[in-house]
Amino acid sequence: MAQYCLRENHVREAQVYLASLLEYPGKVRIENDPTKNISSICKVSKRTVRRSFKWLLKRDWMGKDITNGWFFFRGLNWVHQVEEWKYCRGAILQSKDLSKIKSFLIGTVISSLVKTGRVSGTGPKSRGPEQSRYPISLSTLMKVLKVSRSTAYNYRNMAEKLGYIKMEPNLHQVMNLVPEDIKHIKKNNIKQVSVDLFGSPKSIHVSANRLRIKRGYVHIQRPNIIYPMIHLKKR
Repeated sequence: MAQYCLRENHVREAQVYLASLLEYPGKVRIENDPTKNISSICKVSKRTVRRSFKWLLKRDWMGKDITNGWFFFRGLNWVHQVEEWKYCRGAILQSKDLSKIKSFLIGTVISSLVKTGRVSGTGPKSRGPEQSRYPISLSTLMKVLKVSRSTAYNYRNMAEKLGYIKMEPNLHQVMNLVPEDIKHIKKNNIKQVSVDLFGSPKSIHVSANRLRIKRGYVHIQRPNIIYPMIHLKKR
């Protein structure tokens, strides 16, 4: 759901749907005007909620019994079946997350990428059952959400700003370059350089814009280490 709604620009509809699930036990009287309550929870206008309801009805995420005067909110399993989603991983959503739903959905996608990377056996392991970590590149997020690099960058920052992920730089020291070499590389507009990394027997070619200077040494920037702050469970 998080991935689909971010890709297809239906974040608002997901917010209204999830708020409805949390607020009502599956159904509510139409005459009670649930749009007022939902708009207050989501901090959006009633008009936005009504517009979202139209989409949810069309998509069969909710139903409407005009004869008896009920709105019905379909369960998550129903929505997964309707949309033919095969994922078996879920994120724990709390009421406080509804007002910042886009950042929550972004954090959910990134947290799932961290978990997938770790269980694949290719990344660093953590003994903790939930607070894992893994380097996630912007290109990976771009591919999963089908967005530009600048959008992926902004998305990642949004999730970090609101506490759904934590990031730390992932720098690897370069042995065959010194800070003065960086000035030469920039001056001559060199795009690619060959570097010898600390602890590695082989040289690799990297983009010059990945070079960083820290504490008097040259490093290359690798994908940031991501710590997910959202709890994931099997659905």
